[in-house]
Amino acid sequence: MKRITSALAAMFLMAAISFSITVPAYAVSSFSDVALDSPYRDSIEYLQNSGIVCGTGKNQFSPGAPLTVRQWAIMLCRAYGLEEHCAETPDFGLSCAEQCLKRGWLSITSYSAPDTQICWASLLGSAFKVIDLPVYNYELYPEGEQLDPQENLLRTGMELGLCEQNTTALQISTRGEAALLLCRLLTQPFEVTPPPSPIDIQNPAGVSLNSYQLELRRVPQPIFQTFQSLGWSCTIDMEYL
Repeated sequence: MKRITSALAAMFLMAAISFSITVPAYAVSSFSDVALDSPYRDSIEYLQNSGIVCGTGKNQFSPGAPLTVRQWAIMLCRAYGLEEHCAETPDFGLSCAEQCLKRGWLSITSYSAPDTQICWASLLGSAFKVIDLPVYNYELYPEGEQLDPQENLLRTGMELGLCEQNTTALQISTRGEAALLLCRLLTQPFEVTPPPSPIDIQNPAGVSLNSYQLELRRVPQPIFQTFQSLGWSCTIDMEYL
């Protein structure tokens, strides 16, 4: 009987050790105000377990609350390992916004008003800069039309599945939506198909050709046909940009 009891105890001990090894030490329960069927739950849990978000207090995340510049900057700094650059400043959120400004992830206008709520166009513009994703004017594509910069950012976001089709450019984004967006930035690759060029462009430096191609579109077609008949191509050199 003692041998059986000892064997059972050993089995329970091994099971406990195995469970402790397979379950990540950082795993925590989700916020109480994020429903099980919420479209943001998986993303929020991922960010929470990665130490990127810690909620708004009392085990709440407030997924439906408007997102501010300060909150978005903190999420970005934690997600991309910039916290150590912000530690010396008492106002952690403002210091995070400063780090994002230095990297071009936020505009000077956003930095000067860190508690301003972020609209979808601004959020997407910031997200694209974070992952260094080029955004081309829609008019450069076949059958594309001219859009203002905010609408063009929204168009790109919709094509990449980063926002709903009924989202508007000036619509204020929520904390839950920002969590979903950031989670996708961290876990998925994104690529934008460049528009066709009227001439052969060699771009070894990989610089953005958006403005350059807009100017090329203004050149009369007969001139391009002459260049093409001569086998002419254009090389972009960073030295002259």
